[in-house]
Amino acid sequence: MTAPPLRLPPLFRMAMLMASPTFDLLVSLVTVKNYLVILL
Repeated sequence: MTAPPLRLPPLFRMAMLMASPTFDLLVSLVTVKNYLVILL
């Protein structure tokens, strides 16, 4: 149970740290695209 997580953390933590700010940007971009599609 503890072996796999110990192998992943470096990349997983980096992914989580990088995703937290970028995820918000992606969500905002998706919402903007949805609004544009609805408007068009």
